[in-house]
Amino acid sequence: MSLYDVFDAIEQSPIGAGIKNSTWLFPGIEAVHLLALALLGGSVLLLDLRLLGVGSGGSGERERGSAGCSGSDSGEGARETANEEHDGLVERGAAASA
Repeated sequence: MSLYDVFDAIEQSPIGAGIKNSTWLFPGIEAVHLLALALLGGSVLLLDLRLLGVGSGGSGERERGSAGCSGSDSGEGARETANEEHDGLVERGAAASA
């Protein structure tokens, strides 16, 4: 059985015949399909922007100390915070051992 035979059988089925004979069923299905694609694309875009730290109210990954985009000056604050935390741990360790 070739693909042509499969598609022909789908076209001759009651669902295929209903879509073919209806004025608004195919455009309605296409509208739902395009809205679903737009919703999926928008959610992927929002996730990507959130991971980049854009549009999320300043709570991106870079501000939590993770490595951000290379070549960006906004990573300086995270490095300074990490250095301060490291210095605090070293001081506490030295005080505990004394």
